[in-house]
Amino acid sequence: MKFKSIVSIIHIFLILFLVGMFYVEMALYSVLPPEQGGMSYWVRFQNIWYSSPAFYGIIIFFLSFLFWAFKRKSIPVFLQK
Repeated sequence: MKFKSIVSIIHIFLILFLVGMFYVEMALYSVLPPEQGGMSYWVRFQNIWYSSPAFYGIIIFFLSFLFWAFKRKSIPVFLQK
């Protein structure tokens, strides 16, 4: 029982850490003026997501968290009907 809660906490902290890293990547592009490569949010997101390890890490850890939750039969609230 204790192991399951530790795994959930690790997943949540890793997801939050990677979201923070991705936010920093996005913020670095936003502080630049347009002459130096600064651009709107959606254009930045379009140019950053496919080359960002943090974005793929968010996806992988979120999917593994969902897999772990379904495996132990504790479905997150937002997925329940």
